[in-house]
Amino acid sequence: MNTFRASDATLQRAGLRIIDMIRQRTLAGLDKDGNPLAAYSPIYALFKAKRYPQQGGRVTMSATGAMLRSLAVLKVSDDTVTIGSDNTEDALKLLWHNATGAGRSRILRIILGISEEEGNDETLIEILTNGIVIEGSFL
Repeated sequence: MNTFRASDATLQRAGLRIIDMIRQRTLAGLDKDGNPLAAYSPIYALFKAKRYPQQGGRVTMSATGAMLRSLAVLKVSDDTVTIGSDNTEDALKLLWHNATGAGRSRILRIILGISEEEGNDETLIEILTNGIVIEGSFL
């Protein structure tokens, strides 16, 4: 019996590609499913407009850019890639926005993960296809 699996190096490269897709999508103001990110509260929107006028009031999850820059492949094992941040402050922000909700209103802005469409990304498929390892015998 033959077993097909992706090597750890391949999963690492795939994880880095996924991080790149997450960053690009988020900076375009879109969530994991390609929908616009939820609007900021009116008070926070005013703060952001004054503090970061170059963002033009768009929701991009990148006031300073640190959270998106902190995204990394944290672990590769058992054909699984874990993406997150090893910076405690940024990891908490990711938790709030992706799982528990941010602010008093507990607004979710889910950016982690990939959509079905992103799963068909040519570069990602090429990375995974070229990195498949066949284990076992051919008998």
